[in-house]
Amino acid sequence: MRPALASSPLARKAAVVLALVVAAVAFDRLTRLPAAGPLDKESRIPPAASGQAMTLGGVSADSLLGFRSGAGEGVLITAKGSPLVVDGRATPSLTWQVSRPADDGTGSAEAPNDNKVFVQLTRVAGADRPTLVLAWAGENTVQPALSIKVTHAPVRVEGHVGVGDLRRLPPTALTLGSTVVPGPAVGASFVLPDGGVLRVAFAGLPNNTARGLVIDVGDSGDNAGRLSVRSVSVADLTGDGGQDRPVFVACAAPAGGVVWRTLWSGGRPTGRDCKDNAMWMTDLKITQGQIAAQLTGSAYVASDQPAVSRWWTWVQGNLVASGLFVALVGGLLAWAQREFRTPKGSAPAAAAAPPPAPP
Repeated sequence: MRPALASSPLARKAAVVLALVVAAVAFDRLTRLPAAGPLDKESRIPPAASGQAMTLGGVSADSLLGFRSGAGEGVLITAKGSPLVVDGRATPSLTWQVSRPADDGTGSAEAPNDNKVFVQLTRVAGADRPTLVLAWAGENTVQPALSIKVTHAPVRVEGHVGVGDLRRLPPTALTLGSTVVPGPAVGASFVLPDGGVLRVAFAGLPNNTARGLVIDVGDSGDNAGRLSVRSVSVADLTGDGGQDRPVFVACAAPAGGVVWRTLWSGGRPTGRDCKDNAMWMTDLKITQGQIAAQLTGSAYVASDQPAVSRWWTWVQGNLVASGLFVALVGGLLAWAQREFRTPKGSAPAAAAAPPPAPP
């Protein structure tokens, strides 16, 4: 014998309503459930414009970024940290400048010059994986300039002048704190600490255009041109130098992975969801006031625009999964219709007749 409550029409209708609410919430969460997929054109990272920052989290390569100037182009490097370490000595700041050689007396606006400047960022042996926060730092959109903030680990910075076949040593200057180092400074090497900021500005004097700037990512050899990262994000900068909520996030993960905890907690994937050796940056450019990057591999991708989960896209494209979903929705609707409809041919109960009068 079933309990009276189970057979009560009101209880059955309440169960139907509860089931429909649960189904609606589950459908909403499932259509937004983060699922990792291949990085294609639809998930390409947007460029970070002036006033925005691009953050590379969990960088694992030994060689991080390399900059190569065009022939005859200058460079200005400034670094601040607490403290910077230069040849074992601590200093609050560093400035290294390589200028174009002076006119050779021919009256040419640009004297012959085939020197190139090389700047390399590498991980410090034994240190954790650093996070690099990149932002446009140029005073205009013509002269490429990049600000790099280092967090979670120190980074080694090395720069040197590659003197060309003309053997014309360019003017150089190195300043540590408030002290100008005497003599030519054809190179600079230092450790940028956690929280330190590096600014790299290239210019092909005298017109402040860097025609030949090349940026290398990742190690050499088999991994040349591939920089392994756990996460990449783009966010607006705030007035105090912080960042607002990201407008784009890519969290590295093997294709097909799903962050099931967001089914009940909501939100986006976090650092603990990002995996190693699943996403790589293959190109980085700074031009026209923007920082542009290309990614390959697979990741959870989220942006500030409404997006449909890759999981739901898969359901829509799979015949069996679509059939099961339609059957489930149809079953719920049929159940609701059965419980709420008035039986055919039935009528409201007539009012009870009054008791017969006593004789």
